[in-house]
Amino acid sequence: MTRATVVYTIFGVLHFVVVFLLPQAGVDPWVRTWGFHHLSYLSLPTVLIAYILFTISLTQPFQNRIVCGITKPVIVKDGAFCLVVTLLLVVVLGLLRQKYPFLGDGHVRASELDNGLVHSNGKAYIWLIALVSRSFELTSTESFAIVSLFFGLPFIYLSLIIGRDISTDRISRVAVSTLLVSSGILQLYAGYVEVYPPLPVLILLFVWLGLKAKNSPLHRHAATLVGLGSLMIHPLGSITILPALFLVWRYDVQHRPTTIRFVFLGVLGAGVAVALTEGAIEKIVFVLLPLLPTEDKPYGMITFQNLSERLNGVILTAPALLPILILTRFQVISTSRLYVLILAGSSLAGLFAFDFVLGNLDWDLMSLMSFPLTIMVALAIPDLPEQKRSSIAIPACVIGLLNTVPWIWINATDASIHRLEDVTIGEQTSYFESHSTAVRVALALRNEEMPQEAISVLKRAVEKDPDDLASQYNLAAIASENSDFETTIQAAQAVLRKEPWNLYAYKLLRNGLVKLGHENEVNSLLAQQSKNLIQRGQHAVNNGAFWTAVLSYSSAAFMDLQNPGSLIRSERAENLLVVAFRELANRNLPVTLDRLPEQMRSLARRAYSTGDKGAAVRYWKTGMRMGLRDESIHQNHGVALIEIGRVEEGLDSWRKGIENNPKSTELRHILGVTLGENGYHEEAGRLLKEAIDLEPTETRHYLQYGALLVAQNRRREAIGLYRDGLNKIPNQPDLRRSLRELH
Repeated sequence: MTRATVVYTIFGVLHFVVVFLLPQAGVDPWVRTWGFHHLSYLSLPTVLIAYILFTISLTQPFQNRIVCGITKPVIVKDGAFCLVVTLLLVVVLGLLRQKYPFLGDGHVRASELDNGLVHSNGKAYIWLIALVSRSFELTSTESFAIVSLFFGLPFIYLSLIIGRDISTDRISRVAVSTLLVSSGILQLYAGYVEVYPPLPVLILLFVWLGLKAKNSPLHRHAATLVGLGSLMIHPLGSITILPALFLVWRYDVQHRPTTIRFVFLGVLGAGVAVALTEGAIEKIVFVLLPLLPTEDKPYGMITFQNLSERLNGVILTAPALLPILILTRFQVISTSRLYVLILAGSSLAGLFAFDFVLGNLDWDLMSLMSFPLTIMVALAIPDLPEQKRSSIAIPACVIGLLNTVPWIWINATDASIHRLEDVTIGEQTSYFESHSTAVRVALALRNEEMPQEAISVLKRAVEKDPDDLASQYNLAAIASENSDFETTIQAAQAVLRKEPWNLYAYKLLRNGLVKLGHENEVNSLLAQQSKNLIQRGQHAVNNGAFWTAVLSYSSAAFMDLQNPGSLIRSERAENLLVVAFRELANRNLPVTLDRLPEQMRSLARRAYSTGDKGAAVRYWKTGMRMGLRDESIHQNHGVALIEIGRVEEGLDSWRKGIENNPKSTELRHILGVTLGENGYHEEAGRLLKEAIDLEPTETRHYLQYGALLVAQNRRREAIGLYRDGLNKIPNQPDLRRSLRELH
């Protein structure tokens, strides 16, 4: 048994333990779900076949057969062959797009562009997606799928070209290209990532140009431009900055006079100084893990958890990396390619220093940061002794394929749903609050007309965390849509226990009880929920819990008040309801605060119809403070005030209504009539005359104004008014009768 066989065998066992046995992200191994690695979502026979193929790749007969097959002459030229293989692989990737694209972070981020949202990083790439979307009238999600697949062309082609350029035999070419493609394709396939697809392409382009930097100034300067420009795509592209500066130093500065070297170093120093003054260094430090855990960042760099999870992430995303490093005794780079070593070192530093956690879950970042390390070891394969080359390269290629093909296959099947469910629900921190939450998965399944699967996801989420109100509410809503009212009732009650002001949960609970015919529970809910909220609001006012009182009163207004007056008479209710509308109407709260003004109108009418005119007056007044200005609310408010004996306030309300509605004839009419009855003849006459001018064909204005003139013994003016009315409303019987009575 050769040394390579021993190392790969140990690695195979380690890989099996990491994928199938070790807990992921701190989950208890005795209760954890069946792994997060894509391989663990294949059937057991398929998994066994994969490991058997890996074992076969370690045997000498298999390696000899592969070497014999690869070294046979190929008729086509290498460049044309690379292009054909690239096109075939891109076509295959296009056919095997992710079955449920909504599960991909890239698709989610891209879809946000349709709503005018732009992610803070990767703006150049986002601009490209938006450009394609506008140019071809596509959604941002469709544009993302096209653009990310498009980046597969240069990526695969560059992988093949690099393998061709650095290798002297076909086994090395195949091995280098296979390792590069299998490691980096995770960044390009199916939109699993956010904005990263350009980065592997730029990294490969930088490496390829750097390989030609020694003999070609054009390639050297292009490599520098690409290396320094990667930062424009995404902050993680900064890993190419140091190797780009190294290329400039080695080929353009190092052999120059001392003055030039000092100028170069001075420019670099000035750049660092500017970065210090602009706060760039502080920002970099902020996104780095501390060496040891702190109170603000309990996830330190030099901790067993960090090291084990990052190592785990490397094993899962670049599994061939460690065996090759061991077999080459870490002599993986020649002095002519030191910039690749610097690139790998930068990515390794980022791998362990950047403040993103859960490395074995964060596939996009782990695969991106491991990619330069894979490039480093892949470029070392052609330098291996010829007698050892096949025994190291062939198993490494098989590992890469067995790691990548299941990834693509799982994403093209229903298993991708189950994997994301496990990752989302089994994850122990709040990491996925900004990524793939159980709610997002469930809503996506619902949109795909898979409601039972959506309900199942949310049930698992609330079993794990009963206080997850977002999952509880969405479970109630989706279950209600699918007539699972028992589940609806349980989930809605769970929400109301934590958020008794959650109006949406209340409506779902009420509807579920009605559908199941639970009349007693319905009556109890209608009688108690709003009453309890009012009491909670009063208690909150007394204890200074301002916002609790605001939410309690506001929600009670919508919850089937049995006694409308009980709310508005509560302590500080009027002011708090107004504050709720003015301060919170545009916030995402479980109460329809934007509808509070109309609800005040509705409650006023209910109170008025039950004879509680005092409460009605207060509701109408509160509605006006919230911005209601129509003539109807002023009319009703004034009528109610007059009926409870507050005549002057009622008249002032009508006057205010006329100010707010300058063309209102109704308010002018009733105010004029009421003023006339109370002896304010001059103002009454002016208002009725204005009503006639605004509405010259309305008989009642003429009749009331005429009666007012008669009461003032101004008969001639009344006769002229009636005649004028008959000219505008010919043969109007009431006007004719009034005119005859005056004659």
